[in-house]
Amino acid sequence: MTGDLVAILPDQAAFRTDPKDNGRFEEWYLPQTDVREWKTVSTVRPFFLNPGFMDADGYPYLGVLWYRLEVDVPAAAKGCKKRIIVHNGDIIDGNHHGAVDIAPNVQTQE
Repeated sequence: MTGDLVAILPDQAAFRTDPKDNGRFEEWYLPQTDVREWKTVSTVRPFFLNPGFMDADGYPYLGVLWYRLEVDVPAAAKGCKKRIIVHNGDIIDGNHHGAVDIAPNVQTQE
C-alpha cells in the first residue's frame, strides 16, 4: 500500500460488538445510524483492553465488531481516493494482519 498520510484517526470511537452479524443487514454503516447506545472506546489500544469486553474466564470477545468515528480530512485531499488503514496487528479470519485495509472505498462528504 502506498500513498500519503492525510489525517490521523481520533483516539476514541463509538464501538459495538455484533455477535449475530446484524450490522450488515441493518445497515449500521450508514451515516444516519444512531450510535448513542454504542460504547465509547479507545482506538489506540486493542478493543478488549477497554472495560467490558472480556468474558468471565478472561477471554476477549471474538466476532464481528463495528467502530464509528469521524475524521477531518484536509481540503488538499479533496477529489483524491481515500483509504482507512488500521495498523494494530489485528487477527481477522484466523490470520494475523499488521496492516488491515478496512475501508478501501471509504465514502466521504466533501
